[in-house]
Amino acid sequence: MLKALRRLHVDDPECGDREAGDDDDHGQRNWCDDLTDEQARALIEACQGDSTVDLESLLPPGAMEDFVAHLQRSSKAETPPAWKPWWLSPECLCFRLTCQGMALIAEADEEQVGRPGRESLSALPLPPSEPLPSVQSLTKAPPSDVVRWQLIDMLYAYCFIVRRFHSSILSDPREVAAIALSLSRSLSSTTTSESAGVQTAREVVLEALHRATSPPVGTLQDRCFAIDVLHDVVEVLDRGRAVVVLALSDLQSCLLRAKKDHKDSSSEAEREPVASSSQQEDWSCTPGPMSIDDKNAESFPSVRRTKRSWKKNRLEMQSKLRGAGRKLLFYMAWANGEDDEALRLLGNVVADCWYSQGAASDAAVEHGLRSLAIVDNKEGTNAPEAGGKTLVGKQLIETIN
Repeated sequence: MLKALRRLHVDDPECGDREAGDDDDHGQRNWCDDLTDEQARALIEACQGDSTVDLESLLPPGAMEDFVAHLQRSSKAETPPAWKPWWLSPECLCFRLTCQGMALIAEADEEQVGRPGRESLSALPLPPSEPLPSVQSLTKAPPSDVVRWQLIDMLYAYCFIVRRFHSSILSDPREVAAIALSLSRSLSSTTTSESAGVQTAREVVLEALHRATSPPVGTLQDRCFAIDVLHDVVEVLDRGRAVVVLALSDLQSCLLRAKKDHKDSSSEAEREPVASSSQQEDWSCTPGPMSIDDKNAESFPSVRRTKRSWKKNRLEMQSKLRGAGRKLLFYMAWANGEDDEALRLLGNVVADCWYSQGAASDAAVEHGLRSLAIVDNKEGTNAPEAGGKTLVGKQLIETIN
């Protein structure tokens, strides 16, 4: 908003490039034709900080409405287009999968597209590269009812990273994979009993919100963001089988890329010795040049322990990523066998949780704002309301925004 004010009489095409007394395209004088440089500077100062100057007193007679309209136009022009996830794109509306989870029409070869990845915000993720197996071929026992809640858990993790990283979820697959494993109990668990803890949609939603607003993923200040992700899950489920399979396939591609990156970086790191900080200090105090190779490094017990711990963590992460990839294959096969209506009904269950969580969050925000207003009144800031006849600078900025 302040940028729009600073453009007055400088580079504003409506004001600065027009001679005094000229008319606009409609034969009418522009509101800023009679505005002096001193008045423009006074307007800028009035809209900064906590100024209580009456803006109308700084403007030519009858120019207040035109001034507010000018700020509104400038605000809209400077606002970037809102980001939309790929499942809201026009391409998604007509996308269909075969009964085996493959795209009905291949628009380009994999070499041209470059698997995995997407070139634009609206481009769809690539579908599974191979036909999906049936659920019966992956397990002897029929899937339990808990599977649907675990699907919500996985979709929440995926929608969270898409909303946070937008279209660049593959730019840092290891970070994305770490967040996904931290968010999803179903993906990170190593045993069946761990992943089967949730029994209702409410439980899985509450746990997802708790993980999203707790370290290492986020804080309580991210609660509104975490609740918005629930609406993303509803939209994915509402669009049916094809979109759910694409989402799970995109998440699997990211985890597989992270697994490959971990393996490549581990191979490079194993060629170099790993030393503890205390040993590095000892070596730095050693007189004369000293090179530490693998053989010499193994002679230090602390170095051996550090290398063993590092290898253990690396193997654990690779094992989790491998297991998460297999789980996603199972859930892709399960979702591919469901009809669109069943997935929409599941989305309705999540929508109920989203409504309740959003209402609770709105009530908390409303309560906080009321408390703030009471504090302001106690401090004596009896500023007029934005809807009144007198507008001060700070209130006008808040009204326009």
